[in-house]
Amino acid sequence: MPDRLYSITKAISTAFLVVCLLLFVVKTWHWPLMGDAALMHYIVFLKDHGMAPYRDIIDANMPTTLILEGAVMHFFGGDSLTWRLFDFFLLALAGISFFVICRPYSKFAGLFAASLFALIQSAFSLPMPSSSPGSE
Repeated sequence: MPDRLYSITKAISTAFLVVCLLLFVVKTWHWPLMGDAALMHYIVFLKDHGMAPYRDIIDANMPTTLILEGAVMHFFGGDSLTWRLFDFFLLALAGISFFVICRPYSKFAGLFAASLFALIQSAFSLPMPSSSPGSE
């Protein structure tokens, strides 16, 4: 592939990935708190009201998860937007890590790895519509 064609393909791919990431942020900004995050919120709530994890509360998560969840809840609040911003922060941190690891090979490889990770991660955390009767 000639160098000029390679540069154009790389520029178009980079623009496409950036647009996909921006659409991901805009389209998922309103997602509610659900799944494991809601369960962890409840466990932290119970812990704050005197119950002990692993003795009074059956939970398979490691203690650091509860500590991190509790710290973010107490410092920033427990609403959905706070957790969405925290999720974006963790995705950005992982993306920066991918970029640093891939940088010796090419900046595009780092952007591609970070974008692919963020988009695949979002696909696994999609909010599913309710399947209960009358929820249409």
